[in-house]
Amino acid sequence: MIRVLVADDQNLIRQALQIYLENEGDIQVIVSVDSGIRAIEEIEKHHPDVAVIDLEMPGIDGLTTIKIIRQRFPQTKVLVLSSHDSQDCVNQALQAGANGYMLKNSSAEELATVIRSVAQGYFQLAPGLYEKISKNLNSSSTEDIGYLEQDLTEKIEDIQAEFNQIVDSENKKLREEIVSKIDAETSKIRNEMLLDIDVNLNDIKAEVEQGLRVFQQKVFQQMQDEWNSFRGHIESQGLSSLNNSLQEQKMIRVQLMQLRESYQQLENKLGTLYKVFLISLLAIIVMFLIISF
Repeated sequence: MIRVLVADDQNLIRQALQIYLENEGDIQVIVSVDSGIRAIEEIEKHHPDVAVIDLEMPGIDGLTTIKIIRQRFPQTKVLVLSSHDSQDCVNQALQAGANGYMLKNSSAEELATVIRSVAQGYFQLAPGLYEKISKNLNSSSTEDIGYLEQDLTEKIEDIQAEFNQIVDSENKKLREEIVSKIDAETSKIRNEMLLDIDVNLNDIKAEVEQGLRVFQQKVFQQMQDEWNSFRGHIESQGLSSLNNSLQEQKMIRVQLMQLRESYQQLENKLGTLYKVFLISLLAIIVMFLIISF
């Protein structure tokens, strides 16, 4: 059963609606009032499914009544029943929140059908009203679409700008983190390499010095052995008293000088080779560091 409230300042209209709708088995007029204030009071008490409202009523007019009903009682659908079919009246009623708009010259069958549709949540207009509001709807729709497109474009641009700012900020932060990590890792690797090179260089230097010392010892030992052999040869020939023979003393001095010069030349060559070796090793290390970094 569809429970209906009727609000109209003309008693004849209210009685006619009561008679019209009594013949409908699924529609019941539960209350009939003559003003917007009483309509609001009765809706608060009875909570009808549909409120049939006239636009011209004493006290608060129909448009204000519709707005209050839609705000305070959203479960109650509002159907305007008016004698005015102007485009302004229809538009104002729809903007106020009406669910339908019918004219008072509509038949009882049409009115009952519209009440059923409105009660089910459908939007209804009396025949002939669609044409009157279609131009305004199309014009408004075109303007609204233009405004919406402009607003959407602006919002998209704002979002894009904000997104680019976020991306730039994140990329800058990421780049800084990457550069910092690379610098730290590079410094760590460089320090480790320099330490390894220093250790290896010291080891090589120690090994070279040790090798030179061993070689010098071997050369000195060989020279000592030769001197001992030469001395033994002289003693075996019975030349133990060298002071008696100037020629033999001269020969011995020449031999000793030659041995000393040979030892000095050998020592100089070894020193030169050692310096060349160290310079070459340092050059290789420097080239390696330049290539690595």
